[in-house]
Amino acid sequence: MESEKCLDLKRVTFFPDKIVIKGRKRNVVINIDDIDYIGYTRMSILAFLVSCTPGRFLILLNKKVGGSKTYCLFIGRYKTVLQIQEILNKDIYIAY
Repeated sequence: MESEKCLDLKRVTFFPDKIVIKGRKRNVVINIDDIDYIGYTRMSILAFLVSCTPGRFLILLNKKVGGSKTYCLFIGRYKTVLQIQEILNKDIYIAY
């Protein structure tokens, strides 16, 4: 039995074929086929010094899943984004 490759974070789990966003009442399961755009915006040094906010990971969908077409996650480390890109086998637009 082959172990499925995944990345489990505090509020989200990334699988090769889906993304599971953990919520208080229910989990939102997003299939990779429903994703239109994935982007990551890194924090500038000035913004990091003013507030320790992590980078934003934006997911835009083709159709509504879980009541929304847009999901924004906060991911602190850039290395994590590279791991996500490797698992999903999708191009992630990275803005600086």
